[in-house]
Amino acid sequence: MRAAWPTAADGEAWAIIGAFGALQAALQLALPGRRVTGPASPAGNVPVYKANGVASYVTTLALLAGATAAGVIDPSRVYDKWGEILSALNAFSLLFCACLWAKARRTGGGGGGGGARGGRGGAPPPPRAGTPRRARR
Repeated sequence: MRAAWPTAADGEAWAIIGAFGALQAALQLALPGRRVTGPASPAGNVPVYKANGVASYVTTLALLAGATAAGVIDPSRVYDKWGEILSALNAFSLLFCACLWAKARRTGGGGGGGGARGGRGGAPPPPRAGTPRRARR
């Protein structure tokens, strides 16, 4: 199984992921867009976003076409390293989720209710399988 699965410890795959992430972060900060607010959290926090995703997408495609035409990058390397890129992204997401879990355990769950209900923003826990339901009056 190990021989068939691409390795996540590939430097070129991590470089591709890092370069793409850095480009997208720079575009989100640099490109203009209207200000949009999201829904308020149970704690009263209102996230603020810049709606410039389409401009970022178009700019990314234009930069890719220009860099390819100029011979700066070779997009076929992404195809060649696709398995390693997916493996690296899987490893990163597992590590990231473990960090979020550890933070939630350390801070009491975050969200509105704290403790066991904090991860769902104060919503009651779902019914557990196999437990009898109480009749409503």
